[in-house]
Amino acid sequence: MSELDLPLWATTMLLVVPLLALLFAGMYVAVALGVVSFIGFYLMLGGNMPVLIGDTTFNLTNNFVLSAVPLFIFMGSLILHTGFSSGLYKGVSVFSRYVPGNLLHSNIIACTIFSACSGSSVATAAAIGTVALPEMESQGYERKITAGSLAAGGTLGPIIPPSLGFIIYGAITETSVGQLFFAGAIPGLILSGMFMSYIVVRVVLDPSLVPSKKDSALPFAKKVTTVLAAWPIFGIMLTVLGGIYLGWTTPTEAAAIGCTATMVLAAVYRVLKWEGIKDALREAVHTASMLMFIVCSAMMLGVVLANLGIPKAIVAFVLGSNVDATMVLMLLFAMYFVLGMFFDGISIMIITLPVVYPVIVNIGYDPIWFGVALMILIEVGLLTPPVGLNLYVIHGISKQRPFSEVAIGAAPFFVVMLVGLVIITVWPELALWLPGKMIPAS
Repeated sequence: MSELDLPLWATTMLLVVPLLALLFAGMYVAVALGVVSFIGFYLMLGGNMPVLIGDTTFNLTNNFVLSAVPLFIFMGSLILHTGFSSGLYKGVSVFSRYVPGNLLHSNIIACTIFSACSGSSVATAAAIGTVALPEMESQGYERKITAGSLAAGGTLGPIIPPSLGFIIYGAITETSVGQLFFAGAIPGLILSGMFMSYIVVRVVLDPSLVPSKKDSALPFAKKVTTVLAAWPIFGIMLTVLGGIYLGWTTPTEAAAIGCTATMVLAAVYRVLKWEGIKDALREAVHTASMLMFIVCSAMMLGVVLANLGIPKAIVAFVLGSNVDATMVLMLLFAMYFVLGMFFDGISIMIITLPVVYPVIVNIGYDPIWFGVALMILIEVGLLTPPVGLNLYVIHGISKQRPFSEVAIGAAPFFVVMLVGLVIITVWPELALWLPGKMIPAS
């Protein structure tokens, strides 16, 4: 009940209008959410709001699931600073050289494997792009498809487990993060295969996209040493995912074990340097602090919305309007597509899920399946201007490459991701392959 006893629609407008105004004015997402949350708490409690704010932030930061976020970020940063990502790319290129597209496939495969260690889209694009771009430019690969393959490969980060996006989704919706990790594996691999299939078709139709092969033969000994350089990443990946899938560890415990395994392997390979550890720690603290600031502010807003009864009112409206469940889902997909053009994925989830999640559950869709579909939609946004973060990452790495060139190169992969979303929607069992899972409503 509002302290000012305003009608629900009026209270909602007092929250929505300032939030949209602050976001489109360019204010930091966390600050905008915090300001609107304070307005909401004041409307509900007046001068008593500090007590509820304190309880909300403490309960959130005391969440065991979220402790995996800084650990996975730290692990990904360590892998980047130790140079393991470079060894991964070179090892993968030994096999991809026999497929039409050559190193273009190395981009996708390396991003797929690195995703199973980093959990972050931007980190994946940056790590593989830093190694791949100079090599491919020196060999004469077409610039647009090179940039597009790297930007698209990065989007696999939050879909293929472990995923920071799934951790945030699980914390907000109280859904099993382990089940989300299971559910994202097959859709992520399907998208990876679709990216590679598109590259094969493009290269077969237009061989000028890749340099002509001169002498592609490598001595057997060179192949072996190059492939072995990639095994540390595989070891880390199997350590993290194996413990989760076998039920031996929680995602948080697996993240801690992954950090330890990375440091041990780095020490064995003599690439563990104090400067690299400091840089990785600094990046992990910076990124995790930013995410937790956003999450805390958004969760406070979620408490405000729940206490005002806004999610319940929306659910009652949807159920009472007799709108087809598929139509509701399509409208939500369209909403997320538009939001992805302007905001980053974590912010979108945190802002919308307190309202959207009850609607999805009440109209009969499985929350695990919706988490996977939502993650694909969010990653589509990373390839769409004006706020396509992966496009800016690849543009920043290339330095000399026009931004429009990167965006044009990523456009076909954007279409491929939408086709992948349709496939997951039509055949939801691809995400719900665990025994006993409920299939979403059709």
